Amino acid sequence: MSGIFISYRRSDSAGHTGRLFDRLRATFGERRVFIDVCDIDAGSDFARTIERRIGACDVLLAIIGREWLDSRNAGGGRRLEEAGDFVRQEIAAALRRGLVVIPVLVEQARMPAAAELPAALRELAGRNAFALRDERWDGDVEQLIGQIRKQIPSRRLLGWRLARWTPRIARLAYATALGLALVFSARLAWQRWWPSGIAEVPDIARLEIGAARSVLERAGLRLGAQDHEYRQGVRADLVIGQDPDPGLVVKRGRAVDVVLASAAGEVPALSGRTREDAAALLQEQGLTLGRVAERETSQVPPGQVLAQSPPPGTVPAGRGPYAVDIVIAKAPPGPLPIGAFGSGPIREAPPVEERPVPAGPSIRVPDVSGLSLEAAKAVIAEAGLTLGAVRRQQLTEAAPGSVLSQSPLAGSEAARGARIDLTVAQRDEAADLVHVRRVVGMEVGSAKEALARQGLVASAAIGAAPAGAAPGTVLSQSPAPGRAVHRGATIALLYAPEAPAAAVPALVGLTLAAAERRILDAGMTPGERFYRAVDDRPEGTVIAQDPLPGAAAVRPGAPIALTVARRGPELPPPPPSRGTLTLRLGAAADIDAGRMTASGADDLAYKPAGGGGPYVSGTNLEPVNGAAYAVVGVADAERCRQATYSTQARSAANLVRKQLCLRTNEGSYVAITVDRLVSGAAETLEISFSRL
Repeated sequence: MSGIFISYRRSDSAGHTGRLFDRLRATFGERRVFIDVCDIDAGSDFARTIERRIGACDVLLAIIGREWLDSRNAGGGRRLEEAGDFVRQEIAAALRRGLVVIPVLVEQARMPAAAELPAALRELAGRNAFALRDERWDGDVEQLIGQIRKQIPSRRLLGWRLARWTPRIARLAYATALGLALVFSARLAWQRWWPSGIAEVPDIARLEIGAARSVLERAGLRLGAQDHEYRQGVRADLVIGQDPDPGLVVKRGRAVDVVLASAAGEVPALSGRTREDAAALLQEQGLTLGRVAERETSQVPPGQVLAQSPPPGTVPAGRGPYAVDIVIAKAPPGPLPIGAFGSGPIREAPPVEERPVPAGPSIRVPDVSGLSLEAAKAVIAEAGLTLGAVRRQQLTEAAPGSVLSQSPLAGSEAARGARIDLTVAQRDEAADLVHVRRVVGMEVGSAKEALARQGLVASAAIGAAPAGAAPGTVLSQSPAPGRAVHRGATIALLYAPEAPAAAVPALVGLTLAAAERRILDAGMTPGERFYRAVDDRPEGTVIAQDPLPGAAAVRPGAPIALTVARRGPELPPPPPSRGTLTLRLGAAADIDAGRMTASGADDLAYKPAGGGGPYVSGTNLEPVNGAAYAVVGVADAERCRQATYSTQARSAANLVRKQLCLRTNEGSYVAITVDRLVSGAAETLEISFSRL
């Protein structure tokens, strides 16, 4: 017998392992895929059974989630360091026997380095890992199956032993072979009738555009449309997306559209931000902070950005690096006038009288590029100069009404009262046109958000899904991708029906292993596990569950929490490794404990923006008590340990749907996603967290 052994840790990746196990059994057969929870009979010696099964397999899949490396025992020690840890025993036995060991990464986990592994497992760090992504699960699993097929000899995989066939099995095999021959002949005939034939779409992710074109041409396909998108941590001009997806069979000669990584995102608006906040915002877009100058003014609070170059909305071209220069407001000497910095009643300034002013000593011309026309007028008047001619220029990538250029140039010398001519951005009707982005294949909620960022409105309806379509993903869109439409236009979407909700099974009274097996069979995930000291129930049996059986149906993959009977004193529940919190305005959360608190252990606070005045509004998410955070593209352990952290409060609205690395006041790293901001009478902020 030969087959596939799946090694995993239940507390780390039970849900993903269950999905993969079902798919592999459907492909290779029930007797060729081994997993501990299903294939060890009651009363069997666990260690000996595993050793025997590993010896009968060709491939071991080591499922590695986010908590695989740092999973701890009751005493706080790392489980991989225990000689009796079954995950360690499984992988070590496979390495000793020379099996093909494939590390399979789930939940965006990283591959451990050799120095992080015990000596018995360090060889694992040299094995090429394979990542299974939730958003492309089916395609990734198909590729993994293809890799496994290459490692298992076909005669062993199928288990055929010609010498032992019975006549009945031989007749069945003959009929099967005849059927396959007919199918093959029909396919050849079809390909002759269809001269161009068919081709399988190759995976061109992370290839440069030239290499991607060569790979496609060798497969009988051609390179199609190219789009660009900034992806933090990915080198410019590498392929980060393709359509159709890899592994699909299409007509030869078809075009494959690609999305290439750009070196940086568009320049954000920095006006009104502090220097630290501006630097962090630029870092998110792959930009750097350039020259920083100061300018005395009473129009803007000190320490805030007054001007920037290039202006907001500029899309950098080329490979970079790109720097953005800023001007910081500085308080002028002497007493401040009433109304300065928004500290008193705001009075409309009288119109600037454009009349000649007697010439005086020369002064330095201020930089007003990127400012609004009204702000530029105020800065020019404050410098002792006069506003000259204002020319309008139609430009789509700059904010309407912002200053594009000036004459004389900033920094030059001019006589007091000299005229400063400005060129100001103006939008025409064509500027309101946007090209509809492609959202086919995206989850319908993400598709709506992507279209909303373009200023478009999505109207979604359920359509007839073809075989293999992922539940809840967009099947088609109208108008078609690339079509130019006006902002505010409605884009009709058809999406595949959501996966049907499943009934929660009854688990009370079962052993822990049987309960978790039933959870996986129901398409759900074993969630948190609690222990309660009881005397009237057998130790190790489930005495409570959440949600309850027969309660409202849940979606596939939903976690089911279990409470298990034990002897002795009751153990306090451990802090959750992941979860969701709802912060009301003015509340705080201790992320280390996974709960809302009001103590010195808080890590995050949801506050109204302080200070008042016209320059501050909305709500902020602020790290407190020594905690700090950084906004990153994908929050994983490696990026979070290398990120640049800030303790500055950030606008909550600007953080929605972004991933943050939080360094708590206890020194641990947590991935945070701001899921939703609910405005109104009772403002709330929903965040999800996952301990790294």
